[in-house]
Amino acid sequence: LALSLFRFGWEVNLIGKHCCFDFEFFWDAVRNFAGGGHLYVRDLNAYTPGAAIYKFPPFFAAPLLVFARLGIDQAILTVNLWLQVGMYMATMVLLQLSLMASLLGWASIPLWIVALNHGPFFETLIGLQAETPILFLLTIAAVLFQRKRDGMAGAALGLAAALKLYPVLMLAYLIAARRWRAVTGFAAGIAVALIIGLLCFGINENLEYFFRILPHMAGEPIVGFRSENLS
Repeated sequence: LALSLFRFGWEVNLIGKHCCFDFEFFWDAVRNFAGGGHLYVRDLNAYTPGAAIYKFPPFFAAPLLVFARLGIDQAILTVNLWLQVGMYMATMVLLQLSLMASLLGWASIPLWIVALNHGPFFETLIGLQAETPILFLLTIAAVLFQRKRDGMAGAALGLAAALKLYPVLMLAYLIAARRWRAVTGFAAGIAVALIIGLLCFGINENLEYFFRILPHMAGEPIVGFRSENLS
C-alpha cells in the first residue's frame, strides 16, 4: 500500500509536469468562443476519430467558460488536474463506504492497491478527459440506486451522459426494468445540462453540435483499428 501511494503521487506529479494533451484542444475551443469565435469547427470533415478538436457536448465545456471569462489561463491545468484527482479519490471512498462496506479495515487494502495503480485513470488524467467526472457521477448514481433514490440516481446518470454521450446507453436498462422514476430523473438531468449549455454558448453552438456534428459523427464508418469513434 505504501509503494502504491508513492507510485500514485509520482505519477500525478509527472503528469502535472507534462499536462495535458487533449485538454489543450478543449481549452483552445472555449477561449476561441470567449474571444468572439465559435466553440465548434464548422467543417464536418475535421471531425474524424482521434482528431485534435473539441467534439463533446456544450455542457462539458461550460465550467471552462467561467475560467476563460475570468482570464485564467495556465492555472486552469493545475485546477482541473487536482479536481480530477479529488474526484477519483472521492469515488474510491464512496465505493468502499457505500458499495463495499464489508471491505473495511485491513480487508480494504487490496481495493486501494488496485485503485492507486489503475492505469486507465493515469491515461485519462494526462488528457484531462471526461471519464473521471463520469466515473464519479456513475458511482454517485450507484450509491443512490442502492438507497432506493431512483430519481436522483437517474439525474446523476443524465449529467454523466451530458458530459460524454455513451452513458445514455444505461437508459435502456432503466426502461427495460421499468424504473420510471430513474428515467424521469435522467430526463431532468439532461434538461438541466442542456439549459446550462444554452445559457453558456447560445442556441447556434447547440444547434451546430446536436443537429450537424453529432449526426455526422454517429454515421462515421469504423476503419481499421480506429473503433473508438462515436458510431
